[in-house]
This record gives sequence, C-alpha cells and structure tokens, in this order.
Amino acid sequence: MSEKIVLAYILVKVIDEFRGMKPQEVVQYIEGDVLINKVPVDPGFTNNRTKSREKADTEAEGADLSDELNFSQVEVISSQGTRVAGLNTVYQELNEGINIFDIIFYVRIKNGIARIIINIEIQKDEPTKYHILNRIVFYVSRMISSEKQRDFVHSNYNDMKEVYSIWLCTGEKENTLNYIRLSDEKLIGSKKWKGNLNLFNAVIIGLSDELPEYDETYDLHRLLGVILSDCLTYRERVEIIEKDYELELPDKLKEEVKTMYSLGAEIRRKAEREGESRGRVEGREQSTRLISVNLFKSGMSINQIAQIVEVNIEKLQEWFQDVKINDNELD
Repeated sequence: MSEKIVLAYILVKVIDEFRGMKPQEVVQYIEGDVLINKVPVDPGFTNNRTKSREKADTEAEGADLSDELNFSQVEVISSQGTRVAGLNTVYQELNEGINIFDIIFYVRIKNGIARIIINIEIQKDEPTKYHILNRIVFYVSRMISSEKQRDFVHSNYNDMKEVYSIWLCTGEKENTLNYIRLSDEKLIGSKKWKGNLNLFNAVIIGLSDELPEYDETYDLHRLLGVILSDCLTYRERVEIIEKDYELELPDKLKEEVKTMYSLGAEIRRKAEREGESRGRVEGREQSTRLISVNLFKSGMSINQIAQIVEVNIEKLQEWFQDVKINDNELD
C-alpha cells in the first residue's frame, strides 16, 4: 500500500476530480511527503510541532502535513521517487492507546492549486466493541478540525481543504463501495446557504475473501484483494498485477514481496511443527513468538509488532531480550 501508483488507483475510483484519468497520470498530483502511521488522530496530538519547525511555519506561506508529527514520538520520513516511506505502527498509551492515521497525505487537484487531504485506513476485521461507521465519522471530523492553524488561521474558514477518509475493510461477504457525505435538506423554504458541502467525505471499500474477476466495476477490489490477500503466492501476486494492471513492479518491490512471502511460508511451516510437538496452546504461543522475532529482526518497531500479533509490549520485550539488535529499538 506504500506505492504511489496503488494510491493513484484508489484515487481515480473514489475522487470525482480524478475520474476517467489513468492512475499513472494521477501519481504526479500526490505530494512528496506521505505519512504512514505518523500522525496521531486524537485531539491535542495531531498538530504538535517540533520547536525547530515553529519558526519556519510562521515564515512559510503554508505548512504541510509533516508539521503534524509529535516530535517526542517520531520523526519525518520523506518519500523519495515513487516510493512512499514508512511502516505500520501504533503508539501505545495507557488504557486504549493513541489512535494513529494509517496513511495521510495531500493531493493537488488538476488545476494545480487547490489541495485535498486523503486518509486511508486498513481494517482487518469489523470491530465488535463499537460500530465502524462511528469511528470513521470521528476520523473525518478530526481531519477537518486539525486543519485550523495549519491549513487555515483565525476565521478564514473558506481556506479549509476537502478531506477524504477511505477505509479498506477485508473479510467481508461481498465486495462493496459506499460513500458517506454531507447533504442539505431544505425542509422549509428554498434558500441555498453558501459553503462547501464537499468538505466531509468518507468512503468504505468492502473486500470479500474471494478475489473478483477483472472488470471495470471490480478492478480496484481485485487489485486491493491481491495486495492484502494472505493466500496468494509471490508469483501469483506479481503476475496478476503486471498482467491485469499493466504495471511493471520495480525490482526492489518484487524482492520485498518475495521476502515477505518466503517469511510467511517459513513461519507457517515452523508454526505447524511447533504446534504438533508442543501441543496446540503452547504451539500457538511459540509460533506467535517466532513471527514476532522475525518481524523484529526485519526492522519493524515493537509498536508495529504489538499491533500485528496482538501481544502486549511487555511480553514482546521479554521475547526480544536475546535478540541481537540495537537496544534502542526496544524503546
């Protein structure tokens, strides 16, 4: 999901401004710094700036989303070329922890002047403790409210940017696409109030486990299904992407896909052996530990791993004590 061309495929399907364009044409409108799990959603965190940036912000005509980083937690990672830098991570806090935007970035629309803000979230399973739509509304609302003092100041509300929060929900029974937008219902009279109803936009893309055939209706669902599937082999992924979407994946990305597939296959084999020899419960813990250690050795942060394997940080720190890697990565 960190490739700009993939983001462009999503944009041409869900953003009216880019409909009818080729994804390759849209890539140029995605601005350089795309932040991957770096910007906190929660009030009081989103617009925290480093002191070194404050002076520059007052002098610059406009600040970009890199100013949203909380300097005590993370640093800016800037994309180079067509690659969007960054990995999934969630910063833990007391109780429920801090919510982090999965992906957030600016896109310039075709006139080259106006900008919109895009957030993309990947939801593995529909939550049981709350309704997913309520969380989506919260995310869109936070994106809008965080624009103050960054995209507009004082009462200059006409400078607000349109925001889109796009949710990719896997494991659904069918492939779906839903829009949630503002509407103006005239109950009495016909007055049209001035303003932009397009500021608030939420999109939910439901992805079924069964990969759809390639056609105009489901081409985006098929692409996302290929990327997020845990069943396809390395070769199957590459062949579908290059054949159906006429995309030649960079050698570096091919190597990453191959490495992750090989790692996953080895983890499954070892997990099966561990499970058979030590019993189902103990084998499950051993396989989870093996996954965690391999991900840690590959460079993932402890916060990322905690989110993926659903194990608390204290337990992971215990598992990683004997791992030969820089100690500061446990922070």
